[in-house]
Amino acid sequence: SLHDALPIWSDFDYISYLKSRGINRYFKAEQIVELEKTPFSFISNIKERLFGIFKKYLYPPNSDLINGILLGKDSAMNKNMLEIFKNSGISHIISVSGFNFSLIFSLLNSVFIFTNRRINLIFSLSSCTFYFFLVGVHNLPALRAMLMLSVFSVALFFGRKISKLDIFSVVVFLFLILFPYALINVSFLLSIGATISIAAFTSSNEIQSNLWDSLKSIIVTTYAINVFTLPLTYKVFGEFSVLGILTNIVVLPLLPFITVASLISILADFIGFDLVNNIIFF
Repeated sequence: SLHDALPIWSDFDYISYLKSRGINRYFKAEQIVELEKTPFSFISNIKERLFGIFKKYLYPPNSDLINGILLGKDSAMNKNMLEIFKNSGISHIISVSGFNFSLIFSLLNSVFIFTNRRINLIFSLSSCTFYFFLVGVHNLPALRAMLMLSVFSVALFFGRKISKLDIFSVVVFLFLILFPYALINVSFLLSIGATISIAAFTSSNEIQSNLWDSLKSIIVTTYAINVFTLPLTYKVFGEFSVLGILTNIVVLPLLPFITVASLISILADFIGFDLVNNIIFF
């Protein structure tokens, strides 16, 4: 029991505190065994270092916000901040989705536009694949985005035109075979709903070939996503944010600049240019 874990002289009611946090049991480890290192251990170490970079230059909740936007880590954000994001209709910016992958893919394509087209595609897709492992292979919206990006890239690599509907159909078919339970996963359904809305109400692809095209489509796709996913959002959560239609127009155009600044800061930290990061985070 929890009583056995407390010294008799303690004046602090630790048991009540734990129960207030929803903790009713505890486990005592008799032995700690270090597992063999795997490729995923290497990725986890990189991810933890990335978390540390932003904490080095920013105080919470700003560092937590950057980690959420770039890597989808919202567990460190306090409940009050998460509630503010929810009420403002912008909580989706701290969960990695197709927007993140499209943005990074478009950014890399814009930077290396002068290289061979196929080499550019291979480098961009490889970088997004590594980003996918950083985010976590268990993240279904991220997996959906990565699969769509892969189908799109393979088609471009071989010089084939492929419609949004074709990409969407292939990815959904793969999911139904590999992950049937995805049909009851709320985040996956919202992700699919957002993708359908982009295909139905906009003339631009979710995966843009350059950064400028991505920026131009943000406002249009934001309205489309909010309208199309509204019934599902209300059904699941029992509410929806009217304010979100306005706040997204203000917030989403800033995300590309935040993402670019974050990527530059990561590079600067790895090569030891602290001055660059001091300027960025100022």
